[in-house]
Amino acid sequence: MHKFKTEVLKEATYAEKGLKKLTCDCGFTYSQEIECIKIPDVMLKSVVPDGDGVVLSWDSIDGIDEYNIYRSTDGGKFEKFTKATGSSCIDYESDSAVLKYYITGSAGENEGKKELSPIEINYFKSPTTVLDSSKDGIKLTWNSSKNAVKYRV
Repeated sequence: MHKFKTEVLKEATYAEKGLKKLTCDCGFTYSQEIECIKIPDVMLKSVVPDGDGVVLSWDSIDGIDEYNIYRSTDGGKFEKFTKATGSSCIDYESDSAVLKYYITGSAGENEGKKELSPIEINYFKSPTTVLDSSKDGIKLTWNSSKNAVKYRV
């Protein structure tokens, strides 16, 4: 019966495959690739509107340097809209809508599990306001916000 000794030549990471060498007691050797380490699941901790955008936060993972943020608008298809580092980002691009978000970790060409527990939020972007003063008083104007039914002044 053959007995193999295993020597790891290169450790696998989230981004790169590893390599190990197997040597048989009879002298036969061969190299075998080690698959990339599976990227852990990333869960959004919070999705909070702040008037100018939506603030997303998550727990960062050691060894993961970049996160892909996916967004669905009004029940549409999820699309990647940005990459982020650290443990938070702000979506300034959103208009008023029903938004859903999820996040994945990425390293090199390797990406974690997609569509993991998306979080939904009803978001109303704060309208841009303009104050004009004249001898007759102050005129307040604003742009309309999609899906808003009234405004509080």
